[in-house]
Amino acid sequence: MRTLIAHVLLLGCCASAFCFQNTSAPTKRDQLESLRFEPYQPAAAEISAHARVRENAQVLTSAQRGLQMLSRFHEPILTRGSRGVALFRSASPAVVLVTVGRTNTRGEYDIEGLGSGALVDSRGYVLTNWHVVTGYQYTGIITKPTVTDNPSTSEVLVGIVVAQNLAKDLALIKIQNPPHAFPFLQLGDLSEIEVADDVHIIGHPKGELWSYTTGVISQVRPGYEWTYSDNSHHLARVLQLQTAINPGNSGGPVLNDAGHLIGLIAMAAPGQNLDYAVAIDEIRVFLISNVPARARGTASRSPQLAPTTGVSDIAFSRAQLPNGSTVIRGIANGISSYVVTDKEGSPEQALVVSGSQVVRSNKKLSAYSIEGSPELHGETNARGDLESVKR
Repeated sequence: MRTLIAHVLLLGCCASAFCFQNTSAPTKRDQLESLRFEPYQPAAAEISAHARVRENAQVLTSAQRGLQMLSRFHEPILTRGSRGVALFRSASPAVVLVTVGRTNTRGEYDIEGLGSGALVDSRGYVLTNWHVVTGYQYTGIITKPTVTDNPSTSEVLVGIVVAQNLAKDLALIKIQNPPHAFPFLQLGDLSEIEVADDVHIIGHPKGELWSYTTGVISQVRPGYEWTYSDNSHHLARVLQLQTAINPGNSGGPVLNDAGHLIGLIAMAAPGQNLDYAVAIDEIRVFLISNVPARARGTASRSPQLAPTTGVSDIAFSRAQLPNGSTVIRGIANGISSYVVTDKEGSPEQALVVSGSQVVRSNKKLSAYSIEGSPELHGETNARGDLESVKR
């Protein structure tokens, strides 16, 4: 999967700012890279710190990009008749924008770092494709604005990938600490599907948010096999569709005339007008296995997961600062992370550089913000995981 190209710098502090040979804090990448590093085998906590900061920066930067796109959003002008208008208005609030921190080699945000998702439970469970989130444990989730032409009403949430099925190209995201009950889509049934049926699709093709299109079912194909550019192999019952599908539609719901979920957009054959969606029977089995049943009087809790993305591939080294602090550097998959700890070995502040973008934390790593975007900040929980993004 594409790799987040970023440089993660954690900076320690002395007094109110970190001291580096009596000069200002070494906030520039070249200053830290000029240190002399030697190979180092870090402790588990140090490895976890590198992974956690990478993930926190990834969620915040991807959420920012989603919000930038959201500022251009307006309700589409619907021309498909009263039935299509009513279906879009009722179903679109249950469709979300899923963002991951994918960038290119220049540190620029990649349009393939976003996808669609369908809310399938009021507690904040989001269904999407495996290929949208593979390689990421945390995602940004942006809900549809509730007021026309007022994107500031949209929520920016943090999701944890809690289940994946590579073969079926399905994944499940759980929104952390949901602020309220969410609208969600009702599941349809395979018995409701006939060739030549009309279908309705809502998603974000090429970043055009909450777009609506229609099509027809060309065929239902059991045991269909396909691969992606990363050579991942997939096998599932799919709906073959005749409709317009583009990057960003992945993970978007396919709805019947009743507004029921009957498929999830997966892929398109370039230039062939052949589009495919994972069929509802595959989806239903996946959800039954992974969405906890409701228990009367029991609150739904977000899972507690340790950061794992890319941890095993990180090569570590260490350098010493004149004031006694230690810098631990980790390099993997284009990501360089510098963790500066105090004399007791505790990390303090964080600075994350991705291209021209800089993400900073406060001293206790309990909040992150993006330079130049003071209105957006992320807050962490007691474990140090980014848990919410606020404006």
